[in-house]
Amino acid sequence: MDKRLKYSIIAAVLLSVTFGTYAFFQSGIPGIGWFIGVLFIIFSWPLSYFRLFNNVKTSKFNYNFEDSKEVIYTTVVNYYDEIYYSSSLFSNRKTTTSMGGQLYLLNDRLVFQTNSLNHFARREVIIFITDVYCVSIDFDCTFGKSFAVETDTNKYGFYSGERDEWKTQILRRKAALI
Repeated sequence: MDKRLKYSIIAAVLLSVTFGTYAFFQSGIPGIGWFIGVLFIIFSWPLSYFRLFNNVKTSKFNYNFEDSKEVIYTTVVNYYDEIYYSSSLFSNRKTTTSMGGQLYLLNDRLVFQTNSLNHFARREVIIFITDVYCVSIDFDCTFGKSFAVETDTNKYGFYSGERDEWKTQILRRKAALI
């Protein structure tokens, strides 16, 4: 079964059960919960199929790591990206957004790919290991389990429970490439 179709059906069923139960308890009319539930199933799965889950496949990315032998280390991380507002209301203001995804360590590079839940901000970040000059722990984050990978031009912030292992793995790969 197609991933998009499976996710859309699951989302429609969960949405219909939630709103059907809510409608039943709020109105007290016995048939209204079933009616609302059926309406949500009919109208929500096409919406989620064509709009919400249309980027589930990772064909948009340069790398596809399904059963790849070149991946040395990988975990789920959050990537912190800085965004500058240029509107008149938020002139020259900077904010940091967090995107969940998977970070892969390959022989010569780090690759971060957002997960399918980041529909509007699909992102792939590629950092070459030879460009890395510093891996720092607790870089400027309130959560405490963060690390930063610094190059000459950028600072890439990540949040992961395995931050010490990431630092070790990255520095080990860098030493092997030098």
